[in-house]
Amino acid sequence: TRLIEFGRFAADRRQRRGQGKPETFDFLGFTHICGTMRKTGRFIVKRKTIRRRFSAKLAAIKEALRRRWHEPVAMTGRWLRAVVQGYFNYHAVPTNSSSLSTWIVSIAFGLRSSGAGIARFGVAGSVGA
Repeated sequence: TRLIEFGRFAADRRQRRGQGKPETFDFLGFTHICGTMRKTGRFIVKRKTIRRRFSAKLAAIKEALRRRWHEPVAMTGRWLRAVVQGYFNYHAVPTNSSSLSTWIVSIAFGLRSSGAGIARFGVAGSVGA
């Protein structure tokens, strides 16, 4: 455990000392980043999905889909819908939309390359609504 400079005034203080941007930290599945709002310039804590957790979940889904290869498509679609919905329920926070978009596109392209197609599973309209 170590102490890092993070918060509303961290960027200004570090800039005055010539140290660059404030450090980030990982907590509860998110990388927390000091940022500012576009319109007002006010401080905001940006959260993005931790990269290794992101990749690990994609790999786990890929492996699970391989195991479910011979199950009925409808059953696999229900399972995949539940997995995707659960992932979105946890990770859908205001500043994480780019990670979520990348994640769903990765799943869609993975299904497409396997010949299954995401629309066939009935997952396409269920996420983000």
